Amino acid sequence: MLFLKRTIALRISKRNGVLAGEDIVSAYDIMMESLEGIALADIDVVPLFFEKLYERYPAEKPNFLNPEHSHGAMANEMMTMLLALAQGEDWVPTMMRIQQFTHRSFGDIAIERYGQALETLVDTLGDAAGAHWQPAYEAVWRAQTARLFQIIKENSFAIDRSPSGAKPLER
Repeated sequence: MLFLKRTIALRISKRNGVLAGEDIVSAYDIMMESLEGIALADIDVVPLFFEKLYERYPAEKPNFLNPEHSHGAMANEMMTMLLALAQGEDWVPTMMRIQQFTHRSFGDIAIERYGQALETLVDTLGDAAGAHWQPAYEAVWRAQTARLFQIIKENSFAIDRSPSGAKPLER
């Protein structure tokens, strides 16, 4: 029943073109529901995500110096950011800016790579959920990844390329 109620909310928000306000809460509920099938099947999405990421972008594999730690941390951080964003948490842009600044120590990561990683995550979730995956799940996850990627793009312009660090965000 939750799925049906949330699907209705999603259809209403889709007509308006954006997910906002109450629809963001609904997006979170739909996202959590989408994860239930994966959890019930006891599927670890981390190795599946990195298998798919390295298949698509093999040049990225050497950039993960400590995969035993970084794989789980990265997948967890991505999921946490997306779910928190769907809940309307106001700390997401700041935390994402910190993550981006931290990642600069690994070199100049192309902004597109963040978007590609988010796309790969959603593809992995859909594959892991199998028959449990619904079009509404796909739509909500894609909407949240688009929102997070927009934050990432905005942050990239705010991070100073000099060794002195970051400059304040301009709104």
